[in-house]
Amino acid sequence: MIEGNNFLVTRESLLRYAWASGDYNSIHFSDEDARNQKLPGVIVHGMLLLGMMNKKIEEFLKTEATLKLHHLDCRFVSMAFLGDSLAIKLEEIEFNTKALPHVKKMLQLSIVRTNDKDTVAAIAKAQLK
Repeated sequence: MIEGNNFLVTRESLLRYAWASGDYNSIHFSDEDARNQKLPGVIVHGMLLLGMMNKKIEEFLKTEATLKLHHLDCRFVSMAFLGDSLAIKLEEIEFNTKALPHVKKMLQLSIVRTNDKDTVAAIAKAQLK
């Protein structure tokens, strides 16, 4: 469930994403199967993290009506797990306007596991034009 910038990873949220995406790999909802794959527990779908960041970008774009998403790069840095409390952070960053003349703004996003010393799970950069 997303509340503001925070998201609590529940089994229900993982099952709902599995249903929506068609990704029923059991490491995303079965403790036993995750352990059998040598994982410390049920892991969050990477694409669910990307979707959370995209939703944050959409919220930002509502305040910037003339801009639209041009390009999004994402890197998954570490795993997020069932039961994690995740926070989505977004900041506007500077960039080389000569190298990217078509870009009007650049955003940097990250998802951190707030219950684990703010360990970063995913980072992304979004180019807006």
